[in-house]
Amino acid sequence: MNRAASVAVGLALLAAIGGAQRLIPDADLTYRPIATGGVVGEEVRVLPYTFRVDGVEVGRTLRLEKSFGGKTMTTGGVWVVVRAGAAATTEQVTLGTAVLRSADGAEFAVSDRVLGLEGEPLQAGIWRSGTLAFEILPAQAEGARLVISKARYSSIHRLNGALGPAVEIDLGLTRERLAAAGPTVTIKEGAP
Repeated sequence: MNRAASVAVGLALLAAIGGAQRLIPDADLTYRPIATGGVVGEEVRVLPYTFRVDGVEVGRTLRLEKSFGGKTMTTGGVWVVVRAGAAATTEQVTLGTAVLRSADGAEFAVSDRVLGLEGEPLQAGIWRSGTLAFEILPAQAEGARLVISKARYSSIHRLNGALGPAVEIDLGLTRERLAAAGPTVTIKEGAP
């Protein structure tokens, strides 16, 4: 083999290696929890729990009714309130991380201004209903999906992070549905 052919083969191999490295996904995508999809009204079963979204409401303000009065909360975006239920599969578990993922991949965590289903312990086979309230930018609400991952077990021997199960629910937030949303969403503290 002559010298020019050797150089050409070497350069071709270097180009192939460089191209292959660009095809490798980043660690966040590689080790993301494995999601099981669903839609509103459908029960989605993953190892730690069964989860179902019963309804979704959108509004510019959130009215939180309490036993003795209530308060109205505003946001710089819109409120998306997910009414849902869940039950543990085999042992006590807490839902874990709940986010709304917009169509462009931005994630919005559950609002820390409203206590909801995300912090409630779930028992095996006992259905529990509640709400998840999110504050999201109006432009990113269309097509947003609910993603729940990283369940927290009561026993220390169970860790569930990378490559664990997740639930991903299409909330049906279309442009038409968002345009028809009411000005206020009302939820009762401690009630589904």
